[in-house]
Amino acid sequence: MALKIGLQKLENIGCSPTVVESDSLELINACKGETEIWSPYSAILADCFEIAQRMANISFLHCLREANKVAHNLARLAFDSDSVIAWDGDPHSSVLADALYDVTFG
Repeated sequence: MALKIGLQKLENIGCSPTVVESDSLELINACKGETEIWSPYSAILADCFEIAQRMANISFLHCLREANKVAHNLARLAFDSDSVIAWDGDPHSSVLADALYDVTFG
């Protein structure tokens, strides 16, 4: 769902070029059309692929979890929570230390 919501937001603001990074190699390979994922969330992935096809100049890259702590911990926070957290500008306090790590060491 995080990928779908992110792609929807990027499409709505017309962000191009776009680079989507994930530590899930399976997801990145599916987004590139290199493999298929058959799972309970296949319908959500189909929506993601449809959105991505409408976007101009989008690429999908695999990155190690250690190189993208912000994304990993935001995904964990979203998975563990029923609430939606959004911000514009400075990183949310729950990921500030991870953002500093990613910029410094990632």
